[in-house]
Amino acid sequence: MVGEAPGKEEDRKGHPFVGKTGEELTRHYLPLAGLRREHVYITNAIKCLPNSHGGRLSLDRPKDMELLLRCSSYHLYRELEAAKPKLIIPMGAFACFSIDPSINLELQHGIPLETSWGTVFPLWHPAGGIHEPKKMLMIRNDFVRLGKYLKGKLRLPVDECSNPKYGVIE
Repeated sequence: MVGEAPGKEEDRKGHPFVGKTGEELTRHYLPLAGLRREHVYITNAIKCLPNSHGGRLSLDRPKDMELLLRCSSYHLYRELEAAKPKLIIPMGAFACFSIDPSINLELQHGIPLETSWGTVFPLWHPAGGIHEPKKMLMIRNDFVRLGKYLKGKLRLPVDECSNPKYGVIE
């Protein structure tokens, strides 16, 4: 699993997801997927506590993007190459961007995708449920879908019109 960046507690302790969000992930979301914390490798795309804007990151802020690209290319990619994971689970927009910039989290969350790193299963960041309670149901559903995927029971949507012929009607 790949998170975005450490919060204050994670930065202080030197481990990812050990603060409030980590507790939410461990106690609430991982069990929905049939997973236990000790059986999952968790890291972050950015290893240091971002010092701008209260630790909030934005894909629209060049300084944040520079930090993401530098940190992920130096740390994250080495970790992934060493771990050779069967499945990568990026959590949040920054984690998704670090794995594959073409992932559109808004449209592709909870759906397995093939990337140059292998199979990924993009999810909303677990902190989203804490900061925006309206996202909690979506996050819960994605973790349930992850559990089904891991068991081979996830039914993926099939486009019945795989080759539509679009045209202008006048």
